[in-house]
Amino acid sequence: MIDSFNTDQIDDVLRARWLDELGGDSIRSLAVEHPKRICLRVLIESSNGRHRWVIEAGLSRPERPKDEASVRTLVVNFLDAYLGDWFASERTERLTLDYATHEFDGREYFVRGRRRDLKADQLAAEFLGEPLEPDLEDFD
Repeated sequence: MIDSFNTDQIDDVLRARWLDELGGDSIRSLAVEHPKRICLRVLIESSNGRHRWVIEAGLSRPERPKDEASVRTLVVNFLDAYLGDWFASERTERLTLDYATHEFDGREYFVRGRRRDLKADQLAAEFLGEPLEPDLEDFD
């Protein structure tokens, strides 16, 4: 079971739509394989390489696989709207590592995320002699 988001196209749309708000930061999307949800993850990296914001959203998988394409569209639309609120808050809105529900347009979306200080994370990993932890771990 692989989610077939067109991440190249999504990236192009998000870059064009949020060009001013990104201010030189990069944005990319990743399809996340999940047995219960159709999920898309957006990563925004600061132009100086110091920070990474990770936002992941999803909806429960529909009963019929042929309905998955429309669910993917809903997830992309939700993330676009969520980014609008997030940029309006000047990137101060915080998400948790665990999925939380967020109602949008009559549906409950699963949302999670984090803000990473990559420099501090790298220094901590080196100090502890451990690898850099992943952006989001699965909590199911």
